[in-house]
Amino acid sequence: MVLDPESEHIREVYAHFGLAFYHANCLERTLVITLCGPYYVSQTLVPRGRYEELTDTYSAETFGNLVSYARSSGRLPEDVALQLDKAVEMRNWLAHRYWWDRAGELFSLEGRNGMLKELSEISQLFEGLDEYFVPICKDWGHRNGITDDLILELQEELLSNPSPGDPPRSRRLRKQETIVGAYLRSAADIDGEVLLFETADGCLWYLGDFGLTYGPEQRPNDAELRPCERLSQALPAKCKSKVQGGQPWQYEIALSSGWRIKVMGLRPSERGQVYRWRVVRDA
Repeated sequence: MVLDPESEHIREVYAHFGLAFYHANCLERTLVITLCGPYYVSQTLVPRGRYEELTDTYSAETFGNLVSYARSSGRLPEDVALQLDKAVEMRNWLAHRYWWDRAGELFSLEGRNGMLKELSEISQLFEGLDEYFVPICKDWGHRNGITDDLILELQEELLSNPSPGDPPRSRRLRKQETIVGAYLRSAADIDGEVLLFETADGCLWYLGDFGLTYGPEQRPNDAELRPCERLSQALPAKCKSKVQGGQPWQYEIALSSGWRIKVMGLRPSERGQVYRWRVVRDA
């Protein structure tokens, strides 16, 4: 169908609006990645489960809250913070009031040209901020083993088999969990053995930098697991899943009957770093 010039021009306005909102979404996702990586409070080991947990948590936040978290990290330059504040204002305007506020301009050539110019400037604001954070994330990724070759491999995999993404996890971590089992897990991608906890509903959890964090969705095979005898007397136990404050990888989780898991920092290993832990009991 051939459109008249006015309809074509209106369609161009719609396209520019879509492009601006696309760049807003790109910036939002880049901020999530930044908060989970280079701006995260712990600059030590962040296990995959913990990274997934952080991604889920930040992805549920508003754009304004993401900017507030970036500010509170202490790593955000003030000029970039001011641009982000403007980006929040513009993103919310586009989402909630833009078409109402510009309804009159849409029906004149001069008005539409003004909208095109305005939307292009907003789009450039989002895109420019995204371009600021992308190199920061790439540098952090390189320092943590995410090479350019790996990125290209993942891009090719995505393009060859596009999908809506991973299914949501069976559930999120609660503030308090009931642990009924503890195992030592060994696998090809793990240096030594790590603790794996099972809650009353059968979900599995690892130790992270500030307490429990996501474990594997599927139960590992029996060859990878063995019961942790040192914790058998302390279970079942209701415990807080997260430790507030303090330093990453230096905390205690209280179990039952005076038993505690004490995490005592990280030590070097062949694959980078692995946490040190022991089981203690109150006198």
